[in-house]
Amino acid sequence: MVFGTLEERLQEAASAYPPDFEKMEQLLRDGADINAYTEDDTLLSELICGYSVDYEEEGEERDGRYLPELVRFFIEHGYAAEERGGAHGGQALQALSWASYDRYILDAAKLLLDAGADPLYREEEQSVLEWIGTKTSAAIPVEDSLEDECLFWVLYDILEAKSKGEPYRGIDWYDVVLGKRIEGVYSAADTLEEAVFCFATERGNRRNCFKSNLVLDCEGILLSVTHYCHAYLNPYQIPPAEELIDLSGSLGMLVGRRIEQIDFETFCSEKGRVRLHRSELRIRLDDGSCFYVSDNGDCQNEEYCAMFGWRSQSERGE
Repeated sequence: MVFGTLEERLQEAASAYPPDFEKMEQLLRDGADINAYTEDDTLLSELICGYSVDYEEEGEERDGRYLPELVRFFIEHGYAAEERGGAHGGQALQALSWASYDRYILDAAKLLLDAGADPLYREEEQSVLEWIGTKTSAAIPVEDSLEDECLFWVLYDILEAKSKGEPYRGIDWYDVVLGKRIEGVYSAADTLEEAVFCFATERGNRRNCFKSNLVLDCEGILLSVTHYCHAYLNPYQIPPAEELIDLSGSLGMLVGRRIEQIDFETFCSEKGRVRLHRSELRIRLDDGSCFYVSDNGDCQNEEYCAMFGWRSQSERGE
């Protein structure tokens, strides 16, 4: 099957920035098939693939802000996720891995899952869930992007939760806590000794290390900070409040400050033919200080973990 003239015009109207929803409505009334598909893609999956954050036209950079609206429009006008053995929903979900590389792919994914898209839809020997896992593991080695790795990690958690019949709506991107005040800092470890520890390496002692997630209570919204230098929301993986360990003794300087910005960065070096990576997450606060998490990357013969620290405004020098 190939797209007819009406479908091509529908695709053109949907590709506008913002999408021309009025024209799309008219084309559907004229007979355009919203469930049209080719040998490889549906009309919607092709559109999703084109939502690149790097797209520029006449000096204007595009992000994915209209992507959820576009997905919602298709669903509300009859896009059938279960059609062709689930291919319509599965292909649209997988297309998100080539979309805007920003938080909007998470919103679009939830809309597709709500409409019946199956994260376990399998095509070419790999399910959508497995494919997103591949994208997650390749984000740093291929793209040198810790932020993309974190984004796909969150998308993976959303799809995995759906595949298990578990709630997924509350899994979200870190930007939900921007501007929020930190009211408490906790650890998901079993004991205080496991929450924060120190161990010796060939390069000297690593202090303030952790492997279990740190949890920042941001006005009631719980932000998880992992030893992979990720920061995102997944309330379903956080133990009950009474089981969390209070880290106010180690991280009390964070309490009362607002989160202004969160940055991700990777550092690469060459050792012979081996490319080594190290990651750092920075949570910038309203007083100019910065809480940071830095992993030990690809260092050999070391326990993989992260180290946290705090820099005052005068110490940052960034």
